[in-house]
Amino acid sequence: MRRRLRSSARPGSLEHCARDQSPRTKSIPDSVTPPLVDLAIALANRPGALAEMGEALGRAGVSVEGGGAFVVNGQGAHFLFEDGEAARKALEAAGIHVLEVRDVVVLRLNQTEPGQLGKISRRMAETGVNIEVLYSDHDHQLILVVDDIAKGRAVSEAWMRE
Repeated sequence: MRRRLRSSARPGSLEHCARDQSPRTKSIPDSVTPPLVDLAIALANRPGALAEMGEALGRAGVSVEGGGAFVVNGQGAHFLFEDGEAARKALEAAGIHVLEVRDVVVLRLNQTEPGQLGKISRRMAETGVNIEVLYSDHDHQLILVVDDIAKGRAVSEAWMRE
């Protein structure tokens, strides 16, 4: 199983880019980290459901990279994985229903500039991209699940170049 490098000092890393380039938003270059995917999970709203999910993933050697559980209509969660297929298999083997597996847009906002979320969200909206799910990963990156991944990534890449 692939693991993401987390060293903030490696050349080409987002942390390196954030120090050495314009203080806008930085996208993760595909060459730096493996693609990440979001799993929408029908996680029951009851004690132990999250533990069961974590235990199933742990038994399979699958790490959660980010996400969260949200109670909507009594259930629901979105979690980020490097290996979405392994995560899906582990969860379904434990009787946990995976609703959807989707590609994501990954950004790093400039935390020293207020309004970054509004600016990137406005840019997405102006190009017709709807942000359906938003959360952060364990590396403090913004994770977006959008209705048009190609347009969303194009907006992200254009924003990074400015």
